[in-house]
Amino acid sequence: MDISQFEMEDSIEFEVILPDGSGSGLFFEIYGQDSEEYKAKERKRINARMLKRGKREKHETIEEIEERNFQTLFSALKNVRGAELDGRELETTEADLKLIFKYMPYSQGQLDSKIVDRVLFMKS
Repeated sequence: MDISQFEMEDSIEFEVILPDGSGSGLFFEIYGQDSEEYKAKERKRINARMLKRGKREKHETIEEIEERNFQTLFSALKNVRGAELDGRELETTEADLKLIFKYMPYSQGQLDSKIVDRVLFMKS
């Protein structure tokens, strides 16, 4: 069996679907959980967190957990296109992703579920 048939794409693009089932015109390009780009960002983030945690013995607050979860999603984000706010095109930044999640909270769940859906990343 030739295992090259199971090779995975590093990234995919998908359109955020509105609650009514229609397309939003907002597209996320994301790295999959198996991509080197995602792994490198996550390792860096987790290593920094572990070093910080070693300096203090404290339980995480809900806000810290939410921020950690957001950072995981941001690590997977390669590009955002199709989003504007007050005439300004939103970019692939933490601040703009937080704005997208504020105005379109359902996009957060879609982003989260796509990152781990390996089928989406399989090459045809």
